[in-house]
Amino acid sequence: VYSGPVVSIWISPRPETLTAGSSILLTATGNDSLSNVNYSWMPLWTIVEGSGDLIGSGLSVTFIGNTTGLVNVTCSNPATGAVDFLLIQIVPGTLVRIEISASSIPLVIREAESEVLTATGYDVHDNVVGLSGATWDTNTSGTVTGSGPSAVFTAGFVPEVGVVNVRLGGVVGTLEVIVLNSLYGPWIVPIPAQIRNEDSGSWDLSLSGYWQDVNGPAS
Repeated sequence: VYSGPVVSIWISPRPETLTAGSSILLTATGNDSLSNVNYSWMPLWTIVEGSGDLIGSGLSVTFIGNTTGLVNVTCSNPATGAVDFLLIQIVPGTLVRIEISASSIPLVIREAESEVLTATGYDVHDNVVGLSGATWDTNTSGTVTGSGPSAVFTAGFVPEVGVVNVRLGGVVGTLEVIVLNSLYGPWIVPIPAQIRNEDSGSWDLSLSGYWQDVNGPAS
């Protein structure tokens, strides 16, 4: 007794999610109209949505998903039109790299100025990984305020070169920072020559018209 043509197909196993870079062996079971299993048919495996690789042929193939997103793996019997599909959500893998985005790389900023920095995490296949809980720090005299994927860096009042770091789970992203003199000081405008008679003693001179600073003349 031989089984009849395959009129229904069932793909197994049926995971809802798969980590990027992982693989899974998929098997197709074909049944005839009386639910008998047919072992002699040749399935057609395809990916009709999303991205991934199908390795092998026949009743079992290996699926590898490297890119995050929804993948639709389909198995069909062209002879009868029977078909089954499997939806798998590919999720990011382990965080391996963090990159910091700024208006320039390295970040060139003037004293006391601020800039919003954005960090993006990636797995080994360059899928974006969330950075919730990431912490920020700097070895400059400036400050970094914020956590997670974004923070605000405010330069100090000293021209210097340093870095801003963002850290999560042992992975560190680093941005070089170059702090330049402020356009608005501090500096002293040339003071005119002070001419007094010999032995006339000391005198007061207000610097309010000469001293320039972002914090005001009283700094």
